[in-house]
Amino acid sequence: MSHPIPGHTYDEGIEHILEAFPDKVADALIEWRQSSLLREKEEALLYLNFKGQDTERSATEIKALVNSSEGRYQAVLRELRAEGEYNRLYEKLLGAKKIASLRTAF
Repeated sequence: MSHPIPGHTYDEGIEHILEAFPDKVADALIEWRQSSLLREKEEALLYLNFKGQDTERSATEIKALVNSSEGRYQAVLRELRAEGEYNRLYEKLLGAKKIASLRTAF
């Protein structure tokens, strides 16, 4: 695409980001929220499982068992990866918007 001002060019990478990344950011946000819900579900299931194994356990002991379980660890890792991907895409989109606004300001 040619630029209307002679001697100027469009940055095709910026144009692509501005077109494609809003949907990617939205999908990443959905993935992050879903992984957060799955982590909470995993924690609740583990809590009920540990509570059912020994009704004499205190809430503090059960929480310690839940926090140290492998299932919760994996769920937290999935959530952190999803959050990181969302933030990465969102920051890239914000950077492209800033560059685009600076480009049109002059």
